[in-house]
Amino acid sequence: MLSEAKHLNHAEFAVVEILRANVRREGSAALERRAELRPGQAGAQNDKRSSRFCAFAAVLLAVLFLPGTAHTQKGPRFPATAIQIQFVRAADVTLPPEFQVALYEYMVEEVKKTGKFQRVYRDGEKGAEGEKELMTLRSLVTGFSEGSARARQVTTVAGATKIKVRVQVSTRDDRLIIDRDVDGNVRFFGENLRATYNFAKGVAKLIKQNF
Repeated sequence: MLSEAKHLNHAEFAVVEILRANVRREGSAALERRAELRPGQAGAQNDKRSSRFCAFAAVLLAVLFLPGTAHTQKGPRFPATAIQIQFVRAADVTLPPEFQVALYEYMVEEVKKTGKFQRVYRDGEKGAEGEKELMTLRSLVTGFSEGSARARQVTTVAGATKIKVRVQVSTRDDRLIIDRDVDGNVRFFGENLRATYNFAKGVAKLIKQNF
């Protein structure tokens, strides 16, 4: 790893330089100690010094490669200039119309807020056909349980509203970029429709992670 220092950023390079300095210092100190100590003592002293240096190096390397440090690697990104969001569909689930509309409207709004696409098209909107790097977002509600806002005010273990939606984002040639279940729940305080807003936030998070 030391030979690759020229490819590291400033933080990583500093750590490498510290390790190099310790290697040189330990080498010089070891030669001086050998000249002063008897043969039997030299081996024990060298073992103690080596152990301390190894522990020091291990701590530095652990800090260097911790998630969130300068060495953190980001996930893959897929280039796209436009996305078309199809209207929310429901599988074998009875979904009230107001929930279906809210799911879609919040999702369109939150995807726009990500800033990942120059153009965001609604279902059936003209202009999407001419986009070369068009992504298509499809959503299918697979689970829905409407709770009670009044019950949530009384207890935190009842009255939850739960929505589970299968979200897929694909390219023009039907290559899946995202294929995940996204939940939208209201477990404590808030109106039932807030579950649709929480779902849209989850979709926006997926978009940010992949584009």
